[in-house]
Amino acid sequence: MRPELSVVMPAYNEEANIGAAITRTVEQLEGLGLSWELILVDDGSQDLTFARMREAAGSEPRLRVLRLSRNFGSHIAITAGLEHARGSACLVITSDLEEPAEKIPDFIRLWQSGYEIVWGIRTARREPLTVRVSSGLFHTLFRVFGLTGYYRQAIGGGFFLVDRRVVDVLRRLKERNRTVVGLLSWLGFSQATLAYEPVARGAGRSKWTFGRRLKLAIDSFVAFSYVPIRLVSALGIFIAGVSFTYGLFVGLRAVFGGIAVQGWPTLMVAVLFLGGLQLLVSGMLGEYLWRALDESRGRPLYIVAEELGFDGTRGAESAEPVRVGQAEFP
Repeated sequence: MRPELSVVMPAYNEEANIGAAITRTVEQLEGLGLSWELILVDDGSQDLTFARMREAAGSEPRLRVLRLSRNFGSHIAITAGLEHARGSACLVITSDLEEPAEKIPDFIRLWQSGYEIVWGIRTARREPLTVRVSSGLFHTLFRVFGLTGYYRQAIGGGFFLVDRRVVDVLRRLKERNRTVVGLLSWLGFSQATLAYEPVARGAGRSKWTFGRRLKLAIDSFVAFSYVPIRLVSALGIFIAGVSFTYGLFVGLRAVFGGIAVQGWPTLMVAVLFLGGLQLLVSGMLGEYLWRALDESRGRPLYIVAEELGFDGTRGAESAEPVRVGQAEFP
């Protein structure tokens, strides 16, 4: 029998937090008056995270556990949990205790009122100033040049709810270098936001390093924006125009003014500038080509090494048809 609510909790090296995160979440779920399941996704942890999950699942039959074969990244782990979820609604919450489980009933109320996607929006951020500034800049640029319908508030992607219809469509999007927030925003549907204040992390440090944040930003722009390519074209036209104008100016000055052309400094500046620009453009085009190659390989998004509490079936499709392109799925 399909539960009314599925909760997906991804974790990576969270042995110190996962036990408390499960306890707090289950306490809130018990008070909802809905049937539920809690899907724990171990994203290739190297500590005792999976052992803690196994122990919790042994005493609660509504807990289901997935252990991925390696660390695929949080967005892939979330995708794995959603693809195995059976609920009419699916809620995603992190395992680091920063997202308050006490807000789960508020998500449910918004979903029951008709919204198909409910985003949790942090009212305060506890990261360093450099992280807050860079994050704000990314969300602003992504809204302007990536997804025009993207929310003005920064969506972290660690606390949100989606309806079964949305999950059915998301399961058909097999992009490897993905951002779940971007994909869900692109899908549309009726969306709402829910403000909450994050709490202090239980233990350990955030796994979102500068490198991971940078990769997510690049993936987001490459997947949803043509602006980088258009910018390269515009820059090429601009440089060609400047070069032609400067060449015309130098030629006229040499012919009518009798002023000798200073070749060496001008040549070096032009060569170094154009050489650096070519490397930049080549790298940008390489990002698009590499992602096209990565998609063409057809490798699976993730590999499940072990699962607990599953009967061999994934989440059931919704009874109402959902259209993807020209295809119709039951």
